Amino acid sequence: MKVNKLTATIIIFIIILMVVFLFFIPTYKKMNNLQNNLNQKQAEYDGKFIYYTKIVDIIKNIDSRKDVLEKIKSALPSDFYFSSLVYFFQKEATNAKLSTTSITLVQISPPNKKTKIRDIIFNLHVTGTYESFKIFLSTLDTSARLFEVNSVSFSTPATFQNARSSNTKLQTYDFNIEIQTHVY
Repeated sequence: MKVNKLTATIIIFIIILMVVFLFFIPTYKKMNNLQNNLNQKQAEYDGKFIYYTKIVDIIKNIDSRKDVLEKIKSALPSDFYFSSLVYFFQKEATNAKLSTTSITLVQISPPNKKTKIRDIIFNLHVTGTYESFKIFLSTLDTSARLFEVNSVSFSTPATFQNARSSNTKLQTYDFNIEIQTHVY
C-alpha cells in the first residue's frame, strides 16, 4: 500500500499536535504552576528571612545595651518594696555620715491611666552636718533610681540651740526631707 506523502504528512502532523496537546501542554502548565508556587514560596521565605534577620539584629542590639536597660529598669522599677528603699536611704545616709531618725511612707498614688506610673511620697528625717547633707542629696541626685526632693526643712537640735558653737560647719542639724519616687 502506497501512502500519499501529503496524507502521511497530515497524519503525522495531527499525531504530533495530539501528543503536544495531550502531553506537553498539560505538563507545561503544571511546570508553570509549580514555578509560580516556587516563586511565591521563595518570596515568602525571603520576607521571613529578612524579618528574622531584623529580629536577630534587634536582639543583638538589646544584648549589647543590657547594662543601660538595667539602669533604666532600676530607675523606674515595676515593683515597689518599701524595705529596699528604707535600706537604700539608711545605707546612703550612713555613707554620708548622717544618722537616720525615721522614714515614713506618706502616700502611694493610684496608677496613672495612660502611663500606669504610680508616685510614692515619703518623709525622711536625718541628723548630721550640712556638708554631710549635701553629700546625701548629691547621692540621691546621681542615683540610678529617679528621686525628686519635694521639700527640705531643717532645725538645730535643742541641745545645740543654747550653746553657741564657734564652728558652724560642724554644727548638727535635723533635716526633714520629702522625697518622691515612681514605679510602674
